[in-house]
Amino acid sequence: MPHFIYYIIGGFIFLSILVYFFQEKFIFKPEKLKQDFEFKYDAPFREYFFDIEPGVRINGLHFFREQPKGLILYFHGNTRSIKGWAKYARDFYRYDYDVLLLDYRGFGKSTGKANAAKKKCSVICSSFMKN
Repeated sequence: MPHFIYYIIGGFIFLSILVYFFQEKFIFKPEKLKQDFEFKYDAPFREYFFDIEPGVRINGLHFFREQPKGLILYFHGNTRSIKGWAKYARDFYRYDYDVLLLDYRGFGKSTGKANAAKKKCSVICSSFMKN
């Protein structure tokens, strides 16, 4: 087999290893907000902070109705923060549903390091039920 094939295979393996170790930098594009940032929306909402473990605080917004049909738990995509994603709450809110939007670790006002393995609904949901 020609030597250049070995270089191509070696280069591919090397790039695959690099992508593996730095994948979270490629995948997550968080928008950081200052802790004193004030959200402003037309619909009534409350801001919550969930202390899920030492040094990790999750920020959320609860858009509420007087007589909701139910609660929508909304997890945004891998970019920005709930500041930009809250506009989608009105899609549910206008049909009389409460909407709870949560930021991931390291996004918006939430603290901690963004990590795919730590984005577990059960931890956040159990924190919400305690409050």
